[in-house]
Amino acid sequence: MFLLRSARQGDLNGLIKLAAHLNSYNLPAERGALRKLLEDSVLSFRGRMRPLDRARYLFVAQDAQTDRLAGCSLIIARHGTPRMPHLSFELRRAVKTSRFLSKAMRHLTLKLRRDEQGFTEIGGLVVLPRYRGLPEKLGAQLSYIRFAYLARHLGRFRSRLLVEYLPRLSPRGGNQF
Repeated sequence: MFLLRSARQGDLNGLIKLAAHLNSYNLPAERGALRKLLEDSVLSFRGRMRPLDRARYLFVAQDAQTDRLAGCSLIIARHGTPRMPHLSFELRRAVKTSRFLSKAMRHLTLKLRRDEQGFTEIGGLVVLPRYRGLPEKLGAQLSYIRFAYLARHLGRFRSRLLVEYLPRLSPRGGNQF
């Protein structure tokens, strides 16, 4: 059995183990950054984070038999601001034609996009390997709890959601990209 709950300050060591399996921008495997994330999350759940769009909500799954953290998931209230915009690439198809040569060249281009309005980011989902594939479907539960919380507290979040997926990590911690 697992307890799904908001993260607490005492979860730091368990969170470090979880973050080591993901080591992403929003869940870095670094003690100081995770301590700050826990502080922000506690304030955010209490509605005391200021400004509100800096709120971060960290959920954890705790193994009821061992009291260890088995997984976590995260909501970032706002990703993309005038001070730190969300940057992305837009894939475009371009066609260049020459009447003289009677030819058309088609190619793909990337355009750098900048978004200062921001999104609410759905991020930081990780489940320790030994807890994956269980009948409880812990990963799905950690994902669903974020959306249930969003639905219950719509006023705390942006009207657009952003989800970024990480590629599978190699044994050395890298990825194919």
